[in-house]
Amino acid sequence: MFIKNIDATSEEYVGDSLCEEHKQHCLKWGEDYKSFNYNYTIDDCCLVRTTSHFPFDGVIQTPKNAFAVSKGEINGIDEALSYILDDLPDEEKLAAFKKFSIFVRVYRETSHYTINGLVGSHLYGNFEGNPFIIIEPLKHHILDESLGSIRVEDTYFTDDVNLSNDAVIIIRAEVYEQIKDLEEYQSFLANHKVYTFTGDNEQLAVANVLNELGYDCFITNSHGYINGTDDGEPAKKMCEFVSDFALNNGIKTDSHFYSDINNKNNMEMFNDEKETSIKICKIICKVLKKDEKTTNKLVKIVEGATYYGIQPLIDLINEYGLEKLEKLVEQINQIKLTEIEMLKQEENSKKM
Repeated sequence: MFIKNIDATSEEYVGDSLCEEHKQHCLKWGEDYKSFNYNYTIDDCCLVRTTSHFPFDGVIQTPKNAFAVSKGEINGIDEALSYILDDLPDEEKLAAFKKFSIFVRVYRETSHYTINGLVGSHLYGNFEGNPFIIIEPLKHHILDESLGSIRVEDTYFTDDVNLSNDAVIIIRAEVYEQIKDLEEYQSFLANHKVYTFTGDNEQLAVANVLNELGYDCFITNSHGYINGTDDGEPAKKMCEFVSDFALNNGIKTDSHFYSDINNKNNMEMFNDEKETSIKICKIICKVLKKDEKTTNKLVKIVEGATYYGIQPLIDLINEYGLEKLEKLVEQINQIKLTEIEMLKQEENSKKM
């Protein structure tokens, strides 16, 4: 159900903002935070997720369950390419490297959310520019078995999340115009509140919608709320509530970054990347009619046996040719996508 469009064309900085009801608990909002005397409850908390994927059937899938793919580097061979392309200007080198990116299956078994704020981009991810932002009351998921950890900057689940009827979606206006009449989107759009926004100030759009829905909005970075440690700030009171709530309900607050599941998923992706890289290396060796001993040595270098040095791989690529390597990578990528699509169809057939 379409509600309205938010004008987010302004480039103004958006700080923490309170909904109208909670402003009444401050003497002077924006000047005197120390007068804030509201006590947060679970009803004041919502999950916020920015994503490039629409929640079809009201489900947010983990990347693994969605059979997602990402681009990676040809393990080992990428180092050799960096030497070969070293004389190119930076922009040309970056463009050249993209031609040799390989598809890697995303094995991440978790989906991630912030609480009452939009996730900020950081060293490990750029989250700007996604077409969809999903808002979901946290209270509907505190008993989910898949709830891995609650943190204001990163609450995560270890399985798909089924959204409630209270879920709200914010969509870039141009994207909404493209999908609003398509059949596969109709069910969710008709049964949930839909906001759109124009412009690039996502923080402004999210703050407007959260406040209108009765939620406070806090500026978030990779460590928590920016104002989350300052005495008297609403952000600190929210941090304290979330922490106490987790403690009192036996919910973990561990960081996903250091978790076993993250280490496991990263290793699975690394192995997938390495397997494809070895495959490329062996194909090149076969085309160039390298003997078994030479092939095994080159494979070892791809696997990370740096005591051999990188020069044999540089020589191999120069002999094979960059143009042929680019075409080979394209072929390998197409095969990879086909294999993943077949796995996806096989899994979907089991659910029918």
